[in-house]
Parts: sequence; structure tokens; C-alpha cells
Amino acid sequence: MRYLLLIFTILVLLCACGGPVNEFKASVPRKQEATTPQTWPEDLTILSGPYGGTWYTLGRTVAVILKNELIPTKAVSGGGIDNLIKLHTSEADLCLSSAVLTRPAAYGESPFADSLHNVARIANLYNQYFYVVVREGYAKANNIQQLGDLFSSGTPVRLAILKPGTVSEYLTRYAFKLYEINYRDIRDAGGEVLYTNYTSGATFLEKNKIDVFIFTLSAPASVITSIEKTTAVRILSVEENIRLQLSRELGTTTHIIQAGTYKSVKKDTPVIGDYTILAVRRNLPEELVYKLTAVLSQNRMIIQKVLPNYINFETESALKSSFISIHPGAKRFYKEKGWIK
Repeated sequence: MRYLLLIFTILVLLCACGGPVNEFKASVPRKQEATTPQTWPEDLTILSGPYGGTWYTLGRTVAVILKNELIPTKAVSGGGIDNLIKLHTSEADLCLSSAVLTRPAAYGESPFADSLHNVARIANLYNQYFYVVVREGYAKANNIQQLGDLFSSGTPVRLAILKPGTVSEYLTRYAFKLYEINYRDIRDAGGEVLYTNYTSGATFLEKNKIDVFIFTLSAPASVITSIEKTTAVRILSVEENIRLQLSRELGTTTHIIQAGTYKSVKKDTPVIGDYTILAVRRNLPEELVYKLTAVLSQNRMIIQKVLPNYINFETESALKSSFISIHPGAKRFYKEKGWIK
């Protein structure tokens, strides 16, 4: 009965998310809690992602589980870069972000001004894919097959990306740099660069207000399946030399969008790959993070109902090393389970 009640509560909250929540404001004072092992905060805040995306839904699901099983928790929309910064400054307690950001976060490299030493990991949660979705008519007219073709075709391009502060925008900007292109170059050539969210970007593509929509998301992504119901599109591969260079510089990998994943994908398509991570502020009490990790592990089936490709904590992919270490509380749980040494 308790399990059914938890599922029902999640479904009610997800259905209620008809519009974006208020953005988390860094200037709002947050009560500072003691960080001794004996003291827990009164509640937790988890920062998720832009409205309409996987993180937005996942953050609310995690919040409901923790609220019902352990401690009052609320989810607030955010972006991968800002999420880590606010975690570091203790303006939030948990967040969703991307593994691609762990190196610059650890070493204080761009897009971060300083090392984010107050950030720790719980686990990698699922694969993230770098999507370059192009209207089929535009792609066919300009013989566009790979990402680099957008810049070599000589045709102005109307491009939409997620807002600055998101992982999608950071990775897009960094990848463009490897092609020796930037947003200003696109505008100077007669094109457009729009900042948007998943839902609005999909609408712009469907209504032919843009030619290309670039973002990172899981697979399969409902944003794409929704677009394909009304609009013929093409998902571009990324050239191997670009993927390899990004792997060396940012620690990304290559993921394959398998043929048949989407109506528009007729053959296996290699793209830039990443992982979504669940991070936590390092100064949270060890015992709290230990129990938090246990609760999420025990309720993985609930999370998989809204995110089928969610990685179980005991798998190698979930605990794959990155530049940010696992929180001592989570590590204790994994050691007790025999998942790490």
C-alpha cells in the first residue's frame, strides 16, 4: 500500500506541473545549518533542469521519494552549470548536472571561476546524448549529414539552443569552437541564434521558425518523438575527430543513437555522449547522504517508471569515476553493498 501511495503521489505532482516553477534565486537568504554528523537540515532542495526536459521530471520524482521516505524535499528548475555553483555555495542540497562539467568544476576552469570543492557525487544516473535535430527540408536542400555541414554549406541557419547556464549550451558552444565557429559568426552570416527551452524549441521547429534545434537529453526523448508526429526531421551525427577531441579535452564519450530509436533514425548514429549525474553538497552530514542513497536505491523501480533508462546504482556505469569524488555517505552505502571496494 505504501508503494502504491508513493507512485500515486508522484503521478499527481507530475500532472500538476503544467507550467514552470519559480526560478531559484541566488540572492534569497537560505538558512545555514550546522554540518556536524548529528545535525540534519530541516528540509532539502534539489535543483533540476529546464521546463519540459528529463531533468525537470526526474528532479520532481526524486523530491517526492525523499519527502515520503526520509526528509521534506522540494524540486526547483535550474541548469547544469548554475546547479553546481549553487550546490557549492550551499544554496541547494542536491542537483542534477552532467559529467562533462566535473573536470572544470574540480579545477576551476571555464565556465567556473573557482574550484567547486563543496560538490560531491551520488552516482551517474543515465546516458545523455547530444542531439542536432534539423528540419528534413533544410537538411536535404543543403546536403547536411553531419554537424560540420551546417557551417560549410554556406546557407544561413536559424538555430535554437538552450539558455546559457545549461549543459546543452555549454557543450554546444564548446563543440562549435572546434569547428572555429561561434554564435556571432552565425548571426553575421545572416542566421539566427535563439535561446529557449525544450518545449518552445520543439514548437519553433514544428512551425518552421528555426532550422536546427540542438540540446542534450536522454534516449528515447519524448521531445523528439513529439516533433516527429508533425515534422520530418534529421538527427545529425558528429564527426569522429570532433568527438575524440572533446573526449580528450572534456572527458566526454561517444554514444550511439541506435537505428529505430526514432522514426528519423534509419542507421546507427554516433554523437557526443555524456552522463547525467546526481550531485550533493559535500558538507551535508554523512549519515543523511548514506540514508538518502539507500532510499533512492530501494526506490529505483519508481524512478524507472518515469525514466526507463535509469542506471541502477550497482552497475559499473553508475559509479564510473569522474573528476568529482563520491560523497562519503554514498560511498559507505556502496561499500556495504559490495558495489565498490
